[in-house]
Order: sequence, then C-alpha cells, then structure tokens
Amino acid sequence: MALDTIAVFLVLGAAFLHAGWNAMVKGATDRTSMFIGISLCGSLMSAAGAFFLPVPHPDSWLFLAASTMIHYAYYLFLMNSYRLGDLSQVYPVARGSAPLLVAIGGYFFAGESLSPLGLVAVAITSFGIMILAFEKGLPRGDQKKPVLFALATGVMIATYTVVDGMGVRRSGDPLSYILWLFALEGIPFLIWVAVWRKQRFLGYVRQNWHLVLAGGVATELAYGLVIFALSLGAMASVSALRETSTILATIIGAVVLKERFGKGRYVAASLVALGVVILNGCS
Repeated sequence: MALDTIAVFLVLGAAFLHAGWNAMVKGATDRTSMFIGISLCGSLMSAAGAFFLPVPHPDSWLFLAASTMIHYAYYLFLMNSYRLGDLSQVYPVARGSAPLLVAIGGYFFAGESLSPLGLVAVAITSFGIMILAFEKGLPRGDQKKPVLFALATGVMIATYTVVDGMGVRRSGDPLSYILWLFALEGIPFLIWVAVWRKQRFLGYVRQNWHLVLAGGVATELAYGLVIFALSLGAMASVSALRETSTILATIIGAVVLKERFGKGRYVAASLVALGVVILNGCS
C-alpha cells in the first residue's frame, strides 16, 4: 500500500501536533496532572463524537482492546522517560526506534513489505532520529535509565501502530475506530483522578485549562490523523513520516525548554529529511 499525497500531509501534520503536546507535558510544572488532563480532555471529546457514529465492525474489537492496553503501557514508559531525561534525549530514542520495528511487525503480522529502497529510507530516517539522542556518545551511569525507558516506549509505539493499522482496516469506519479508541483510553485515568488525585488535579486544571484543552485537541488530532493514514498506506511508511516530529521536538527542547542543541542535530535533520524524501518518492 503506497502513501498518496493526502496521507503524507496528514502524517506530517500529525508530527507537528505530536511534538507540540509532548513538549507541553515535558515543560509542565505538574507533568502528571497535565498529561492526565490532556488525555481526559481528548477522551471526553472522542466519547461525545463516537455517539454520532456507527460502532466499529466486530472484527476490529479485539484490536481496539489490545491497542487500549498497549497505550497504557506506552503512557507509563513515556512518563518515566520524561521524569528521568530531557525531551531532546528521550523523544528521539522513543520515536526513532519505532519505524524499523513497525516495518518488521507489518511484514510478519499484516503481510506488508517495502521495496528495498523503501527499507533504506526507513533505516535512514530511524538512524537520523537516533543521532539526536546519542550525539554526545552512548549513555553512562544515570543516563542509561531514561534511554531504557525510551526504548521500551519505542517498542510500545511500534506495537500499537501495527495493532491499530490492522484494526482500522477491519473497522468499516476509520473515524469511529479512532474515537472509540480514545474514549476507551480515558476510563482508567478518570478512575485514578477520582480516587487518588482529585483536588490536586482539579486545582491544576483550573489554572491551566487553556493548555489542557489545547493539548487534548492536539493529541487526539495527532494520532487520529496517523490512524486514518494507516488505513491508506503501509504502516512502516506512515511510522517513518510520523517520526519527523522528532526534529520539531528537539528544536522545541532547545529553544523553549533551554536544552542544549549540538551540531549533530543538523546532521540528524538532514538524514531525516533525506529519508522522508526517498520514502515519499519510492512509495
């Protein structure tokens, strides 16, 4: 399945949105409340929208359930990554490790295969992204923990990408699948807030409701666009294009969050751009 121009623009738009909401979480004074607020906001909007759409086809229900559980693990690893490491270190490892894993998963579980040039493009993109995290060499000491959490996050990203790619194609209605997925994801967060974090969470949201709302819209649109693109093209191609968000995230990390920005970022950006151009040309 080749990516057409519409799918390419959808995924690039998703990349911009994804980098934005991740930077919001990393820069928040209370990351847990911000993250949960963003997730709940998106879930409530999705639940309202799903009411007006047909239920996804039963063939996709198992994939919906599996993706929901995988996303919980993804959120756990992601938050621990941000707790221990910088956005410009953690984000590239998590996102850069995903495209090649998606290519492998798509081949074994969905029967998808890229051309040799397509595989080279995915590899170049992943390599360029990973440079962002390791431009100062391999991690040592305390720096190993955030990298390990980020790698685990990357495995979860690849897993839910493949699962959702297979599920949305069986759903009969991509938009319905997207909204049901987001609505289901919010249930544990709602319970957790009600039981353990009600006062602190509500206080934070009252002060930062505009950021929570913007993040909720961004996160739903970001992955919603990706899932829709997965119904149109090869999973590995979608995943590689999506990870251009890493370049945006590292720039945000340097400019907004004042994280160090080395010369290796320019090399990485060039490799990612090259991989995307090749991937788009061969698909």
